[in-house]
Amino acid sequence: ADMYVKGKRGAAGVATSPVAEQAAQRDSSIPIDAFDIVILHLQEIGGKKRSEPLMAALSSAVARIYPNAGWCSGLLMNRNDCVETFTAMGAVVFVSKRIYDITSILSFKRNRTFVALEDDPVTYVKSADGKAEKHEDLLFTGKKFSDAGTSRKGYMLLSIRIGTQILNFVNLHMFHDDDNRVAVKASPSEYALRRIKGWNEMLTEIMPLIDTRDPCFVFGDLNTRLDGVRLTEFARNNFSLAPIDAKKSIEKNADFWNFVVQPRNVTQMLKFDTELSTLMNVAGQFGLELGELPVQFPPTFTKEEFVDHDESKISNMYSQVDPITGTYRLERILRPNKSERLPAFCDRVLFNPDGLKLVSGYHAKAGPSEIAADGFKPSVWKQYQYNSTVFDSTDHDCVYLAF
Repeated sequence: ADMYVKGKRGAAGVATSPVAEQAAQRDSSIPIDAFDIVILHLQEIGGKKRSEPLMAALSSAVARIYPNAGWCSGLLMNRNDCVETFTAMGAVVFVSKRIYDITSILSFKRNRTFVALEDDPVTYVKSADGKAEKHEDLLFTGKKFSDAGTSRKGYMLLSIRIGTQILNFVNLHMFHDDDNRVAVKASPSEYALRRIKGWNEMLTEIMPLIDTRDPCFVFGDLNTRLDGVRLTEFARNNFSLAPIDAKKSIEKNADFWNFVVQPRNVTQMLKFDTELSTLMNVAGQFGLELGELPVQFPPTFTKEEFVDHDESKISNMYSQVDPITGTYRLERILRPNKSERLPAFCDRVLFNPDGLKLVSGYHAKAGPSEIAADGFKPSVWKQYQYNSTVFDSTDHDCVYLAF
């Protein structure tokens, strides 16, 4: 099975392991059981029509992704049929056998207690007659944004403890740009301002529940868009892109769209990516400092469906270790963008300073005789990968952080 799976749009995954480097040295392809924790966050599960068959199929399929895991949470999501509360967001947690005995997950709605995995957190709460019942929705907290209406925009938070270390994960699905004409009318657009409002609401709700000294990862389909005013000016000047005069259509200018998907042009595209820094500044005002690893992948939205089912192109996510950078090179499959929306880096993985320490390995302690000039011994640096990849029948590329 692939290392990560995604729903229709905007999924993100986080995986951690102290043995990933050794596994990579044994094999150029990293097996999933090399990771101590794999967390899949998915969005639009069931979609706007709340498809019960899709939710049931996904629930059945997730366990096969990591069959040798010490524990699998199953699909954690609120499956209610209320249009006012259904977010179509979910998470799946896999924990390896190596750390199973020292891992617990927070039960939010019953005394906010960390429940050991060996006690089966999903069925930890008993019914009135003493029988175990499944309560997947107790292992996370979240809701729709107050002004989401019939859309499924919202957030969910789950917390895991390994030994004494707590890790917090926030899956976020922000508001999208509904009309291209409105999106390029002003900078920032009215949609960007609405996303700031939703971002504020999320922070207001989760900050009382986390300790900023614990690693925290915030990710998902943030729907952050490139500066429409500046991007369209750039496209007109360099590619003669026609003015945008339709709600959901942009000229099929081959030169422009070919420019967008090429990895070598990421630096140029990121010059228009200013919205995320605004959101991170707002988070800082709440006391949550957030950052991101360098983005080296093309815009992840909006993509044509991938229809080439040649397994040799998608089965192995990693190739050989890059001899210069020491990181893993991803075998990329470039998909063309749909000419419906302006391209965007919608899907991101952010983290706080303690999250960065976890990713980089700076949390590892060195003895006095081993400390290098910069205060850390080189051997504590871990290898990590922050990149995007392609899955079938999606209009976003999947973004993941592995370390």
